[in-house]
Amino acid sequence: MRKKTTADHPKARGLCPRAFPAKRRASQVLTPEGLALSYAKPRDRRRRRRSSRRFRAQQLGRIVRSCHEDWDETGYPDGLAGVEIPLVARIVRCCNAFSPMTTDRSYRKALAVADAVAELHRCSGTDFDPEVVDALVATIEDQTAVV
Repeated sequence: MRKKTTADHPKARGLCPRAFPAKRRASQVLTPEGLALSYAKPRDRRRRRRSSRRFRAQQLGRIVRSCHEDWDETGYPDGLAGVEIPLVARIVRCCNAFSPMTTDRSYRKALAVADAVAELHRCSGTDFDPEVVDALVATIEDQTAVV
């Protein structure tokens, strides 16, 4: 039975070019090309990791930026409307409106949940995505029925 090497690992197989010469025995010596490839692997892995982190950060930045957009295109900063606004941003916007309405603030008392839900419905279609409002209201009703 052959001893497993790091090249047998599934992750390593995806990172190694097909031309990478497999070193099977300790007596075998890598060619200069093979040696250069072995040194390049960690560098490539680091580059891939960095680019995926950058991509996630860009996506997160786009979501945060879009949390100020209104469903009817009157928001800022990009003037997006409807489904152009990322779904996560639409959900966060709706929740960010509901939460302060139902908690005490230094300048006012919390609204009743029914009043906050009525306000969400009033702004549905202008400020908020109507489907997100309906989903949030259904979740709120489920939670208040349990309590």
